[in-house]
Parts: sequence; C-alpha cells; structure tokens
Amino acid sequence: MQTILLLLLIYPIMICLSFTSSLGARLFIAVVDGLVPDPVPFADEILTCTGVLVKIIKIRHLLRLLNTILKVGLIILGMIVIGMLITYMVS
Repeated sequence: MQTILLLLLIYPIMICLSFTSSLGARLFIAVVDGLVPDPVPFADEILTCTGVLVKIIKIRHLLRLLNTILKVGLIILGMIVIGMLITYMVS
C-alpha cells in the first residue's frame, strides 16, 4: 500500500518535471524512471521519453533559427564591407 501511495506521489512529479526541465534533467529522470520498477509498465517510460524527445526537437529548432540569424548577419556584414571598400576605392 505504501509503495502504491509513493508511486502516486512521485510519478506525477517526475512526469511534470520531464516536460518542464532541462535536457540533462529530463535524461536523468528518464533513466531513473526506467530503472525503478512500477506496477504499470511502459506508460510512464513513454511519457518521460516523450518529454526528452520534445526537448531535443525544440533545441534543434532553436539551433536552426540561430544558424539562419548568423547567416543573415554575415551576409549583411559582407555587404557593409563591400560598400566600404567601394567607397574607399572611389574616393
């Protein structure tokens, strides 16, 4: 009975943390969740692994956005430098 009560308190907290924490914390929670035996197999593991996958997908989108911003910035910087060189050569 105590085990079930403990599981009812700990697993909701772990699942909530797996969707709101950093990637490292999510991975740790997924590993701990996989190692702790529970009466409902695979249900909570699926939820915690989903939390890890969601974080990885968000990080990939952020990196793509930063990559695009960097490329645009380099193009603008190149245009400014070319404009300055042309101005210098004309004068």
